[in-house]
Amino acid sequence: MSQLQKLIQVLDLFSETETRIAAEEIAERLGISRPTAFRYVKQLCEVGLLVRFSRRYALGARIIQLDHRIRRSDPMLLAARDLMAQLAQVTACAVVLSSVYGDRIINIHHEAGRDIPPISYERGQPLPLFRGAAPKIILAFQPRRTLKRRFEVHRDEPDVKAIAHEWEGFYRYFQAARRRGYYISREELDRSVVGIAAPILNEARTAIGCLQLVFDARREALIHEEGAAELMVKCAAEISERINR
Repeated sequence: MSQLQKLIQVLDLFSETETRIAAEEIAERLGISRPTAFRYVKQLCEVGLLVRFSRRYALGARIIQLDHRIRRSDPMLLAARDLMAQLAQVTACAVVLSSVYGDRIINIHHEAGRDIPPISYERGQPLPLFRGAAPKIILAFQPRRTLKRRFEVHRDEPDVKAIAHEWEGFYRYFQAARRRGYYISREELDRSVVGIAAPILNEARTAIGCLQLVFDARREALIHEEGAAELMVKCAAEISERINR
């Protein structure tokens, strides 16, 4: 593991419930020596990614600066923002943009419609990997070897078992979503929330993110889901074309 990966591991220790951590705790939780932990936090403090409060450390303001920069430079967000605003206005639903890196899927932008469903996953908060419209349509457009590796690593988890207990059934499930070109989830992430997601693809036809229409389940009878799904597929394809162009 490179030193950069180890430094990222330090940052990953912080959360909403753990906002300040001592270097000794970092050493214990990462299984490294105390001098190494102090060296890591010193390096992170020097570049503004951590800040010291007495004898404990918290995430630094450099992260806010980077977030401000990425909101104005992320190619996917730049390609999608105007279409998302139009969709939110036309459908009165929320429109969510998600991105993938490694085995994590996160929401990176949210356009609110007139009706605001109770969405619990905010910008930057990782989504469950095997539950919800966004993760499932992204997995459906991953290479077979990547999908199989995900299954082998997570096969004992409840969300995976809810899909299939064996690899062949798991693979057929996502192949069906791939053939449809979209995925509709009902209350998989939040109660009374429906999501319709379509993939954003790179030139190799692998999903690098997705576009999702989100609305309160009480409005389901008023929405033509197949028409909404076709609209999402069309808009996601336009975003894909803009990025790849």
